[in-house]
Amino acid sequence: MKSEYWQVPEMWKGATVYILGGGQSLLDEKLELIERSRVIGVNCAFLLGEWVDICWFGDPPWFDWNEEELSKYGGLITCCCEKMRFDHPTIKVLERGKKMGLEDGKNYRTRISWNWSSGGSAVNLATLLGASKVVLLGFDMKPSDNGELYWHNLHHTTPDLTKRDPYPMFISSFEHIAEDARDLGVEIINSTMCSLIPEKWIPKRPLEEVVSEF
Repeated sequence: MKSEYWQVPEMWKGATVYILGGGQSLLDEKLELIERSRVIGVNCAFLLGEWVDICWFGDPPWFDWNEEELSKYGGLITCCCEKMRFDHPTIKVLERGKKMGLEDGKNYRTRISWNWSSGGSAVNLATLLGASKVVLLGFDMKPSDNGELYWHNLHHTTPDLTKRDPYPMFISSFEHIAEDARDLGVEIINSTMCSLIPEKWIPKRPLEEVVSEF
């Protein structure tokens, strides 16, 4: 049975929202600093603890690999996978809107921009939820020095970087995200200090500095 698309509520209006990506640098962050904050975990980041409020993903195979662990997770599970509307009606599903940037939610609160990646689309989820500030963690946009693509080893398949380097495409969406964020009055900060996302689009500031403002 097909379920309806999720109407995203502005339940975090005016809040600072932290997004946990998949980059290796995430393990170097003092995540205990944000355990009482609003947090979106991209893909496997929900495994870091119940303090991760929302699990967000964009690829059906990822769900298949992690379905058992997700069944133990007490937070909100949401995605932009059309397949889930038919197979898993309890998951909150959004439809994919424009390819890059941020859907503003003014006319449709069911649409999200994919931005070529789960991490990029998670930024749009945060703004639809009402965030006034979005902080990125684990958005390395490159392999680690030892060639690791993720902070975990839970993906059953990984991009073959000898055939196709996905990072330039992932990065390119942030120019559009930054432009739309300015129009919406949303501040985005990249606390992934090793990130390859250009600072002319998304400024960098260490997590400790960002958290100390509150």
